[in-house]
Amino acid sequence: MTEKDISSIIKQVRGIEKSIFSYNNEYPNIEVNIESKILKVKGFPIKFKKGDNVNEIVEQKIKNDI
Repeated sequence: MTEKDISSIIKQVRGIEKSIFSYNNEYPNIEVNIESKILKVKGFPIKFKKGDNVNEIVEQKIKNDI
């Protein structure tokens, strides 16, 4: 899977709607950040590597940054 493939998948999943999330595709890693002037959420950005368990990574980030 190429960087272009991953970017395409993100766009398909997200759709054309606006999102507070931004995605930085650094193949094979993806970084997710919050783009909001109102919300200040600890734990972002979150970086995911190929093969990571997304649920575990998010849970760890939330626990570590509270």
